[in-house]
Amino acid sequence: MTRHHGTDAPRTGTPDTDSPNTRGDDGAPSRPRSPLPGRSHADDARATRDRITASRPSNTSATPRPSSSASANPPGTHPSGATHGTHHTEPWPDPMDLAVQSIAPMNANAHLNEAYVVTFEDGSQGLYKPVTGEDTTTVTGVPPSGLAPREVGASVVDRHLGLGLTPATTNWDGPQGPGSLQRMAMPNTPSNDPGDYTSSEQQRMAVLDYVIGNSDRHNGNYLTDQNGGVVPIDHGYSFPVDQDSFDRGPIRGIRSDFVANEYGTYMDQDIVDGLNRVDSDRLGDDLARLGLEEPAIDGALSRLDEIRQNGGITGANWPGRITEAHPLYVARETRP
Repeated sequence: MTRHHGTDAPRTGTPDTDSPNTRGDDGAPSRPRSPLPGRSHADDARATRDRITASRPSNTSATPRPSSSASANPPGTHPSGATHGTHHTEPWPDPMDLAVQSIAPMNANAHLNEAYVVTFEDGSQGLYKPVTGEDTTTVTGVPPSGLAPREVGASVVDRHLGLGLTPATTNWDGPQGPGSLQRMAMPNTPSNDPGDYTSSEQQRMAVLDYVIGNSDRHNGNYLTDQNGGVVPIDHGYSFPVDQDSFDRGPIRGIRSDFVANEYGTYMDQDIVDGLNRVDSDRLGDDLARLGLEEPAIDGALSRLDEIRQNGGITGANWPGRITEAHPLYVARETRP
């Protein structure tokens, strides 16, 4: 099937380059933080978020690193410019062509869904989530296609959008049957506070989570790689078919610190320019081949178009709730 999503709609406004927050302490140009047109409440939202951030201790003592351009750092390089060797976002040999050396449950009884660490003969490892181990009862509103195509779909979106964040993920018919297999990002450490990653990484994470409609980006669902970069994982509760998908009572809608922090403000122009180069028809076709529902695909493409047309996340193409991971800060509420 072929979809046609326009990419040439005019912007609804331009960043306020005269705003004092467009220059850093040293006088050098920095990221515009003016609200998008029609989103003047974003200033109040940021003030609320800043108060919450100030009262919540960071889990790292690292000094935030300077922002860098996503388009200038293709997958395989960290924003600092250092190469990772074989980067976790790059595909590795077809797992079906590799012999399994070992397989072991990952933190048994610690997850809603079964997950296994698979070690292959070449020493590479993957996180295998079989369809038979998916729990679709604890969370209501799980679409019929299940979680596995959503795990793979997040990697497909990351690749098409050139974000360079998500470990390569593929379909795999493993020892427990069909499921998803995600390359292990090694070595890694636990997540940092979102504000401790570069501005570019924060914005790219917001793009990823908003486009895929991620309802589960708590701090256990992203890691930090050996160079301090953010590594998003666990995307089964993404690609909603409507605002009632993946409903857990107070936890519903798009749930991501990164999205909540970027809501209603302009993103760096180089990130928006990169998104404008994405072929939406090819992306939609690749997602359809995974078996995702049509509304889930159309929703993702419309949210991508929203960012491209407006220069940031406005919520115009998402009718549901947008919150932080632990919803102290609700960026947008559409129903009680």
